[in-house]
Amino acid sequence: MDQDYKTILKRFKDEVTSENPLSKAEQELTIISALTVLQDKADLKEHFSIALNTVSVDLIREVVYQLSPAIGSSKVKNALRILNTVTKKDGQHFAIPEDTYKAGLEFQKPLYGNEIKDLMADLPANAGKLLPEWLTKNFFGDYYTRGALPVKDRERYLLAALITMNVDFQIKAHALGSLKAGNSESELIWTALTLLPYIGFPLVINSVQKIHQANE
Repeated sequence: MDQDYKTILKRFKDEVTSENPLSKAEQELTIISALTVLQDKADLKEHFSIALNTVSVDLIREVVYQLSPAIGSSKVKNALRILNTVTKKDGQHFAIPEDTYKAGLEFQKPLYGNEIKDLMADLPANAGKLLPEWLTKNFFGDYYTRGALPVKDRERYLLAALITMNVDFQIKAHALGSLKAGNSESELIWTALTLLPYIGFPLVINSVQKIHQANE
C-alpha cells in the first residue's frame, strides 16, 4: 500500500476508534459484518485476528453465519474460508428446530409483524406465499434460534451489512427492528459511523438519516 495513503487511513481509523462508544469487540464484529459483504480478503483476515483478542471464534462464526440470508451463501463461505486460515476451531453446534417456520415467527413477529407477508401478498405463481414463508424459516428459524448471539446483537450486526449494501428499504426496516430489539439510536448511529473508513461518507450519512427517522 502507498505509504502516504496508509498514513492517512490509519490516522482516520484511529480517530474513529478512539471516539467510538461501542466496545472494541462490538466495533470489530461490526467491521467484520461489512467486510464479509465487501469480500476484502486481506482486511477480513486482519480483523478476524484482531477480533480474536476480545471475542471467541464461536461468536465471530455466528456473526458471519447469520449474514447468509441477507448476502448469500457464497460470500459467507468465502469469509469462513478466510477465518479458517486464522483459526481451525469449528463453530458451536445447535439443534435445528423441527418447525423452523413456527420457531422463526416467534422472533420475527415482535420485530417486524406481517410486513413482508403483506408486501408480497399479490405476487403470482405462489411466490407471494413462499417468499415470506422461506424468509421466516431461513432468516429467523435457522439463525435467530441459535443461542450464540442475542437478538439485539444480531439485528445490529445485520444492519451493518445492510448499510454496506446500501439497500434503503431494508435499512429502514431493520433500523426499526433493531430499536425494537433493544438497541438505542446511539448504538445504531455508531454502528454506521464505525464503518466510515470502510464504506465512506455517502453510505454512512444516508444510513444515519434512515436510523434517525426510524426513531422519530
